[in-house]
Amino acid sequence: MNSYRFRPQTHLLEEMGLFCSEPWLPSIDATEGMVMFVMRRRWGLLLALLIILMAFGGCAPAESPPEDVPQEAPQEDAAPEPGGITYPLEITDDAGRTVVIPEEPQRVISFAPSNTEILFSLGVGDRVVAVDDFSTWPPDGLEDVPNIGGVVNPNYEVITDLEPDLVFSIGGTDEFVARLEELNIQAVVLQPADFDDIYDTILLTGDIMNVPDIAASVVADMRAEVERVASMVADIPESDRPTVFFEVWPDPLMTTGPDTFIGFLVRTAGGRLISEDVDGDWVEFSLETLVDRDPEIIVTTFEDTVDALDRGNRAGWGGIHAVETGEYHMVDVEVVTHPSPRIVEGLDALARILHPDLFE
Repeated sequence: MNSYRFRPQTHLLEEMGLFCSEPWLPSIDATEGMVMFVMRRRWGLLLALLIILMAFGGCAPAESPPEDVPQEAPQEDAAPEPGGITYPLEITDDAGRTVVIPEEPQRVISFAPSNTEILFSLGVGDRVVAVDDFSTWPPDGLEDVPNIGGVVNPNYEVITDLEPDLVFSIGGTDEFVARLEELNIQAVVLQPADFDDIYDTILLTGDIMNVPDIAASVVADMRAEVERVASMVADIPESDRPTVFFEVWPDPLMTTGPDTFIGFLVRTAGGRLISEDVDGDWVEFSLETLVDRDPEIIVTTFEDTVDALDRGNRAGWGGIHAVETGEYHMVDVEVVTHPSPRIVEGLDALARILHPDLFE
């Protein structure tokens, strides 16, 4: 008898920092109630740039004009803020909204784990006055930061009492953003569509928070890490790269298509997804197809999956090559799904799983 029991991780849906209300993705029966497993990837952005620094040197005092000539009040040029950004700052967020930020935000709320991670990576965590219920990183930085709920239950009373200058939200939260606007609370929606968009999101956040140089440095470090891993596997022929099944959800069994963050990470880490040909980003995948494609490596974010395979209690999986050889591995869901600087940690973790010999 199959004794494998899926312990629901409903928090995973919000931890990914990717939400929408699209009706075409399958719902998941998670014991009590239905949780929509949905992710939207839509965004546009306009980076605010162009700052000219004016330097003034000493000079001799000018002669006073005749008394009968009216003197004009001196004209003051708009000076850049210390970080290099001039406010008001106009940007276009990932919901296509034009947002004018009047001054450098000092009190912000993060409504997604990915946004929280970006803000702390940029060194502005001290300005974060609240986060969503699923932000966990950095643990030492969030100890005294209040939570304001999640996608389905934001606490508007707490949000209002905190008097934020700005709320960083994510895609698929139109109702939440609209409610904030009714409360005269400004919001910016961040929703990168692909891996390169993550860089742009970080740069945009750096501009908004007036730390553009720090954002540029963070992005440069990320690019360097991607290049490091890619160069390590560059000489491995395509035919020698291991085939990979990435379990996105255990019941119903779901996996990723090639165009997601996970798809990019697996390819860059030197693997070949057995689901490269699926139509969609997050799709159901039959056990029969899994057995037929017989992956060499299985990757999951669920501890229950690893435990069940260790015990031989996942029916139908025993003959899969990866299970027979013990090549099934768990990775931290946060570092492979959150579009933040931490995602390069996921790339390194996957590369070590797929090519451990390169890291000896």
